[in-house]
Amino acid sequence: MAGYGSMSNGCGLESNSVGHSFGSRAVLKNLSFQVEPAEIAFLAGENGAGKTTWVRIALGLLRPRRGAVFYAGMYSQEARSFLAVVFDEPPVYPAHTGSENLHLLSGRIRLDTKWKDNILSALNIDEHFLRMKAGSYSLGQRRRLALAAALLRRPRCLILDEPSVGLDPFSREIVNNCLRQLADEGTVVLLTGQDFNLMEGLLDKVIVLHDGITAFQGSPADLKALYPVTLLVRTENPQELAGILPGGSVANDTHGQYVQASFPSRREAEAMVLKLQQSEAPFLELSLRDISLESAFKSLVAERGVH
Repeated sequence: MAGYGSMSNGCGLESNSVGHSFGSRAVLKNLSFQVEPAEIAFLAGENGAGKTTWVRIALGLLRPRRGAVFYAGMYSQEARSFLAVVFDEPPVYPAHTGSENLHLLSGRIRLDTKWKDNILSALNIDEHFLRMKAGSYSLGQRRRLALAAALLRRPRCLILDEPSVGLDPFSREIVNNCLRQLADEGTVVLLTGQDFNLMEGLLDKVIVLHDGITAFQGSPADLKALYPVTLLVRTENPQELAGILPGGSVANDTHGQYVQASFPSRREAEAMVLKLQQSEAPFLELSLRDISLESAFKSLVAERGVH
């Protein structure tokens, strides 16, 4: 694939102090973040946090009360030629065939044949599918069609709402590879949703939206590093080892008893592993368990008083 290079005039996508209210209820208060070219970012937030409101503002479908969203220093109206989006409820033209929708939604009269074939194959879109009227499609089929149209544009900025919906695991993996390839060419990719488990290995950045502002912005590793790492030690004498480990406690699982202890950082946990390995402490197995990205997100939100 031929690359586009990175966007000019600073960062690829910038949300600059965006605020919006519905009546007296402030949904977005001062939402600021950046996504650089070649990054795949995840805008995460609980239901009702304001993700969809922000997307509508970012696309020029809703005027913010204050602030703005820029693409390479341009407003959305100026950036339409290199911007693509797939909503959680994708629009299609029901009276037209899938093939006609691809051309209408992608805005492309001529398509790169090899790129098109790769995308359609990844999304399990065959000739029978393309000959059908889009009005007969299920939600999953409409999402696959809209996602294909967005990817066919090979945009410089791509926004996907809940990108995994309607895809089987095999198709999802291939689509993720396509997103990674686009990002490596300099495309800004912004995903929204809540399904961390399906996207954790794909992401370069996580942006947590809470109470109308950016509660966190950084790499997945940075988010997980905010929370403790657990050291698990299997031993024939758990009570004895629990007294050696700071904060150690005995627990049970299907394999028997073990000792666990939490450490503020992985570095401190690894230091304890080394200390145990060099000691004569009786253990059968040592393992470190990082917090999952989803658990880190939930912990961050909970700390801010949602629950």
